[in-house]
Amino acid sequence: MQRPVPGVGHLKLAVADADGAFKGRMSASTVRHLLGAGFAYAEDADRFVLEGPEPAVALARRIRITALGRFAALTEAQSKALVDRVDSEGAFERTVTWPTVLALVSAGLAEYRDNEGCPAEDDGDTGLSGPVHRAYRTELGAEVVLAGRDT
Repeated sequence: MQRPVPGVGHLKLAVADADGAFKGRMSASTVRHLLGAGFAYAEDADRFVLEGPEPAVALARRIRITALGRFAALTEAQSKALVDRVDSEGAFERTVTWPTVLALVSAGLAEYRDNEGCPAEDDGDTGLSGPVHRAYRTELGAEVVLAGRDT
């Protein structure tokens, strides 16, 4: 069973942001924790990455999520699907539930593909046919898996 991650609400908001940026106010201790745990990195106004939690807290203009932070934001079902329930081509097993796949797609960690392997907008289910497109792990999803395995 996964342990609760401090700041997971902030991580989930950053996952939802197109640039992976943390939005809203965070306490200095939360920022220090996210930086120290490797869940985030800080940038100055010129987009240079700031090293060390203390300078980063003082000088940061942006805090962005890392691949490890994205992994930490996953539920147990999502991390299991992303890590263990894909075939050699990166396709998710058909037994992975649609809410889990949909959450991974929303996070940019999975995508639907048609029969030719081209990205598709959704699973293609019309309500009559059932899903016609298959879900695959994205490159970002593979990066997140690698980051999560190192923990």
